[in-house]
Formats: sequence, C-alpha cells, structure tokens
Amino acid sequence: MTERRRFAALATAMTLATAAVTAEANPKAMTRDAVIALAKSAVGYSYFWGHGRWRDDGASHGSCSGSCPGCSHSGSYGADCSGLVVKTWQVPSPIAITTDSHPYSTYNLKYESTHWSSISRDSVKKGDAFVHHDNGAGHTFIYEKGDPWGSVWAYECKGCAYGCVHNLRTVSSLYVARRRDLIQDFADQDSDGLADDKDNCPSVKNPGQQDLDGDGIGDACDDDIDADTIANDTDDCPTVFNPDQADTNGDGHGDACGTDDDADGVPDAEDDCPTTADPSQHDTDADGLGDRCDDDIDGDAVPNDKDNCLSVANDEQTDADGDGQGDACDDDIDGDAAPNDNDNCPSIPNADQADTNGDGRGDACATDGDTGDEPSVGSSCNVPGGATDAGAALLLASVAIAAATARRRH
Repeated sequence: MTERRRFAALATAMTLATAAVTAEANPKAMTRDAVIALAKSAVGYSYFWGHGRWRDDGASHGSCSGSCPGCSHSGSYGADCSGLVVKTWQVPSPIAITTDSHPYSTYNLKYESTHWSSISRDSVKKGDAFVHHDNGAGHTFIYEKGDPWGSVWAYECKGCAYGCVHNLRTVSSLYVARRRDLIQDFADQDSDGLADDKDNCPSVKNPGQQDLDGDGIGDACDDDIDADTIANDTDDCPTVFNPDQADTNGDGHGDACGTDDDADGVPDAEDDCPTTADPSQHDTDADGLGDRCDDDIDGDAVPNDKDNCLSVANDEQTDADGDGQGDACDDDIDGDAAPNDNDNCPSIPNADQADTNGDGRGDACATDGDTGDEPSVGSSCNVPGGATDAGAALLLASVAIAAATARRRH
C-alpha cells in the first residue's frame, strides 16, 4: 500500500471512529490568545503520527524516526499536524492537552465543517488554520501572523524530522483557511472568555466575575474583598465587612463570620447569647435573650443593675424592710429574722412571734386588737359610764320590779 493510500485509509478510519462522539460534543468559546497559548505549549514535542498530546511543562518530548506514515515513535507524547490543530482548537469539546486524542484529520478539516467554517485568506486572523488535502495527503497548521498570501509565522507539527515547531513559512496556493466556531475576537490575556476591557480581573482568570464589595475589582484579584480596609491575608473575616476585627473567643475567626463566637459549644445561630459564653442557655423571661447577656433578666422593665429582685418580675420594686432585696424575692420580708414561711406576721416585724390565742396569727398583726380574751360584766376592763354600766342598771331594775309584783300576789 502506498503512503498516500495508507494516509487516506487512516483518515477514513478516524472519521468513522469519532463520528458518534463529535456529533454530540460542543466546543466552548475560546479567544484567539487562548488558541495560540495552547499551540505554543506544544513546541518542542515530537511528531507522533495519528496522535495529539503533550505537557504544559515541556517534559517528555518523545522522538520520531523514519518517514511517516511508516515512521516509528518512542515515548507517550507528541502530535501530528491535525492532532496539534484540533487540540489547540479544543474541538469537538474541551480536553486536557495531556489526554491523547485525534478526532479529525486534514481531510475533515478541508471537506467538512463540524466545528469550523471556511474563510477567505484575506480575513484570516491569529488562531485560524490553514489546511490542504489533495490526492490522499495533506497538512495543516495554526496561523499566528504574517502575509496569508506569502510568508507567515505558524505553529505546526511539521514532520518526523522536525517535530512541533514555531516557524516562518510560506503558504502555497494549495492551502485554504478555516476558522473555529465560537472564536472570540478580543484581547483576553487570562483566557477566561471575557474581553480585557470588560474583565474586572484582566490578568487573573475569573469567568464568574465575582465582586463582593462592588468596587469594580474582582474578588480573584482584590486584596480587600470585603472593603473593610483590612487586607485579605490579615483579615479575620476576609469576605465579611468587619473593620473592628472583633474576635470574642480568640480563635482567629472574627465574630462577624465565626460559627461559635463565644466558644461555648452552642452555634451562633442557636445561641441566645452569641458573643457571651452561655452553655446553659438559661432565659428566665423567655425573651430569646439568655440571662448571661440580658440587661433585664426577669422582663419586668427594670434594668438588672437597678432591680431589687433580679430574677423575679416585680415592677413595683416594693421592699418592706428596706434591705435592698424586693419583697418578691426576700425570704424575710419584714426583716425580723423569722423566714416568711415560718413567720406568723410575715409583713410586720415581730421577732418574739407572740400569738396569745394560738390561732397562728401573731399578736402584732391580729385584727381589731383580738388576742383571744373574753371580758366579764363589771370587770376592770369595762369603761365606766359606757354601754356595759347601762346594761347592768337595766338588769337590776328588772329584778326589783319582778320582786314587787310577787309580794302583791301574796
């Protein structure tokens, strides 16, 4: 089999083998600079017939000997002419340059338009390709600059004896120009698909264009992402505005972005005192603010520092014995040293706890002077001339009348 016929057979086989894959794949948009950057990374690698892979560190070039397609190759890396072009174009879809792939031949590039189209020589630009395929043989290369009708600078895998090179060459009349679909005609030094004049980080790849503080400088290249005047590398909350850098628990994560600022084992989202250690989570007045950080623990509208019953609601603040402890929480309201629950007069001082009639109510708080004594008629406790003397006189008169009546009958 002649070399040209062998070449044609190989091209046909590769076309059939990749037809199903390429029909479904879709390339992503690329800038011309990105195409050139990939082509440049292949320079120095060996010519590897029917392959397309290299490394971005320039290592493991491989070697080629003989005359292709009957040439021999050693090593795992290298590319032939179409392997270089389609890999730098990233068609039919994005793929690592270290992954071996060779989905299209010069035949495909010239006679098909799967992910590229035909353009005139006069319109050719950086990153476009020239290709020829005639009588079963062909070649293709990436155009960089120069006269498309004469001498141009190109990236090409030139042959077994040359390998993949960047060189000045002429373009014969056999060549036609091709342009990758979704090529972007603008400067994009970071290859993120955005024009430099519209990119908020033109030299740092950031296709998402995140800009937390809205200052026009993308987060990927902004040294103060949250605009709190603290540099990212020293900011304890680099993405949360916190110029005071407060860090209650000293863990290096600012309170503004910490998940447990007070290090009490309770997450901030569930902590009733997020910046005050409060593992018990006591909340006397159930207002959602823990006692440890509530300035009115009992919810009686009296601040803790003025409340005479800190944990018992008592908005009246009554304090019978004036000891500074409100009656609502004082276990000896009258200050007579007798605890309220044992005091027979809890609101009136009566240290002796006297209870003459033994009714459980102390004499000091008995009503109407009632101590349990029953006064007798004419006793010394009667008031002369009072209601008791008049009653006695009336009784004596009644007795006298009764005696006189009895004598008449006799």
